[in-house]
Amino acid sequence: MSVRRATGPDASHVAKLQKELADLKSTSAPANGLTTAGNKVSFESLSENEKSAASLGVHPDSWKPIGFLNVSD
Repeated sequence: MSVRRATGPDASHVAKLQKELADLKSTSAPANGLTTAGNKVSFESLSENEKSAASLGVHPDSWKPIGFLNVSD
């Protein structure tokens, strides 16, 4: 059985990569059109495909995960 070490030769490299990923996520969120406190997306600014999806009448929170399909009895 193998055990992962809390610190190892690559610990500083891993920490650096995790910090870079966090920085990228924080800078890319506004560019992706995600809604933030001061940045609302309007229906008119959506592409035609996005307008079609938004017009389905289904709230995004009403979709449920399909994880139950992966559970075997």
